[in-house]
Amino acid sequence: MGNFVSGSRRVPIYAGAMLAKRARWLVASGLVALGCGGLASGSDSEPGQSSAQPGVHVSYRRVAHRAGPEGPSALCLPSVVTGVECLLLEGRARGSAPCACDESMGLHEPSAAALKASSGTLCDAPGRSACSGLCICERADPLVGLTVDEQCPGALPYLLAIDTEALEVLLSCQASATAEWSGVSQEDRAVGEACVPSLEQEPRISFADGVDALDVGTPQCATGLCLAHRFEGRTDCPYGSVEENGCVEQSGPAGTGQVAAQALNWRSDHAVTCTCRCDAPDPCVCPDDMVCEPLFESLGTVASPARGSYCVYPRPIGLEGQCSQSLQNCDD
Repeated sequence: MGNFVSGSRRVPIYAGAMLAKRARWLVASGLVALGCGGLASGSDSEPGQSSAQPGVHVSYRRVAHRAGPEGPSALCLPSVVTGVECLLLEGRARGSAPCACDESMGLHEPSAAALKASSGTLCDAPGRSACSGLCICERADPLVGLTVDEQCPGALPYLLAIDTEALEVLLSCQASATAEWSGVSQEDRAVGEACVPSLEQEPRISFADGVDALDVGTPQCATGLCLAHRFEGRTDCPYGSVEENGCVEQSGPAGTGQVAAQALNWRSDHAVTCTCRCDAPDPCVCPDDMVCEPLFESLGTVASPARGSYCVYPRPIGLEGQCSQSLQNCDD
């Protein structure tokens, strides 16, 4: 693949984000990109419902920045990205010649929508290059041929090489699947109250930064919407993995895979909550301590059926500290 760095030698890598070790169950259970439209969730009298089909809708956004020749040369990705709709944009330094995307290298001009959406994400964002100084191209079939690489951790086993000429990289994925709510009682929790995402019924699922997962139709929430917003870990496992095959149990079944400890300033009671649509056509009003934030925005040609604005608690700019079993600082 041209100047791509080989995964057979050791290279600097990014190893953050998304769903952990056994996320491939989603692909096996029919995780596919869906079109727009669908059925409303929750009660007919409840404002702020979603028009997406009942199920779980997942969005993954990943950015990488090469600060000089020693910058990262690969991304470590979770299993869930295999077989789903993903778009990869690469920004190279703009030279004196007009920008051109080399089709022989698997590159082509991005769509107008993707190019417009790249501003503020791929470039013209804090700590990133100016869009005016980049030639932006889209890579065709960016995740074809992904292989497990020993350089990556078990939670993020797939290595995606980054073109050595790319200064900025943006990977955006959207997926939807059926959800299972067996054993979940009808509770009608209000917007802002904690809920449990359906993905956690798979004991090896652990969330990490970069992911939004929306349950549409859950009986836990009055609106039928339970949102995990850039949450790290599991709701039932604040201290994360203690050993290779276990984690500390707080309530409910404990995870059995590699589970991240929850961040002290972004615990599950604020990161995973009942929510509602706070934009058209029938918007709800967010509680005073929550904000209306656009989520599930896709840079690709297939829009997420969950795209819209939702009530979320303001997420801290930086995550500070983690729940520690030795300190017992998350026993509430």
